[in-house]
Amino acid sequence: MSGTKYHDRVLGGLLRAANVLRKLVKHRDAWPFLKPVDVASLGLDDYHTIVKEPMDLGTVKTRLQNQEYDHPDKAQTDIALVFNNCLAYNPQEHDVSRMAKTLKEYFEQLWVEDVSSFMEDANEDVCDLCNIG
Repeated sequence: MSGTKYHDRVLGGLLRAANVLRKLVKHRDAWPFLKPVDVASLGLDDYHTIVKEPMDLGTVKTRLQNQEYDHPDKAQTDIALVFNNCLAYNPQEHDVSRMAKTLKEYFEQLWVEDVSSFMEDANEDVCDLCNIG
């Protein structure tokens, strides 16, 4: 795939990732995940012992806006990390864990429908290097 086609595919995938994020933050269960966990005010002394790489949807939004991702897969990894961190730290029966599970399932559905399908369709284009397509 030529550099231009690759760039266009990645840019299109990142635009779709931003669209998925917009839908996620509008979900009724998104509010705990919009900003970094305030460890001090919540008294979560062990948080950084369990969660090695904190992430929130606001940070993902900023990274997308600042074009810090060079591929949609990296945005996907960060979004999934938000929910995986929550599920790793909180007891399964906790409300925020239920919210994380709901949003994670919604996210995975949106990602497949919007980003993965686009990236797969783009991969089916004719390969400039090998002329297969």
